[in-house]
Amino acid sequence: MFTIQIDDELGQAIEKLARNQHRTTTQLINEAIIEKLEDYQDTRLAEEALARIEKGDERLLSWEDVKASLHELDD
Repeated sequence: MFTIQIDDELGQAIEKLARNQHRTTTQLINEAIIEKLEDYQDTRLAEEALARIEKGDERLLSWEDVKASLHELDD
């Protein structure tokens, strides 16, 4: 469990949004934190993938190559 301090202006904005969405402020704050953590993880994974591509450990495929390989599976 955490305790955080939010300035009055931000707190009022969160409370207004919560009322408009018929949700609690706790729900909104938790969802915002989860979204931020997911964005961070997605960014980290993308950066790791880019590093592997730049290092030559992985390569990118064009959409045309992907479509062609999918058509080969149908045959």
